[in-house]
Amino acid sequence: MEFRAIRTCKNCGSEDEYALSKIDAAFSLKYDLIQSKKCTKCNSDKWSEIKYPSPYLDKELLDIWGADLDLNFMDQDEDIILAEEENLPLFLEAIDNKRYPQSKLNILLSALCILAYDNIIAPEEYTAAENIHRKAKADRVINELTKRKHLLTNLSWEIMDYIKEVIFPRLDIKIPVK
Repeated sequence: MEFRAIRTCKNCGSEDEYALSKIDAAFSLKYDLIQSKKCTKCNSDKWSEIKYPSPYLDKELLDIWGADLDLNFMDQDEDIILAEEENLPLFLEAIDNKRYPQSKLNILLSALCILAYDNIIAPEEYTAAENIHRKAKADRVINELTKRKHLLTNLSWEIMDYIKEVIFPRLDIKIPVK
């Protein structure tokens, strides 16, 4: 499957398209190159927007990411981006089989904590039906994290404090005192 990035010229509004492979799109490998291109219509190097596609995470992309310590799905807050319910089976399999270096597994563990957190906080912002679904998701993730809580105690510094304050007590993990 081919992906397309679209860069909009700030000067004339023209949109230039760039073909990307799934891997290029997943890891923004061509973003800097596209950003530096000149408009094909007016030759301006100013742009107002770049629409860069993001493919769905699958085992192939996760394995490529896990094998390369320098590769990121996102430069910062990668664990937040990865914290999606559909990724749960992929993450659990990778963690349980120690498929990647520990630093990558720690990102996956953090993403699981974020996934649970996102489905616990702010119930007042959701309907009763939505909260039933959110609770079921949070319970499932907490159950999986409980089975792996020994892995979380050593990486507590990598998980944001506000997430630890909500998630760690549910796992019977003491929050380290600073």
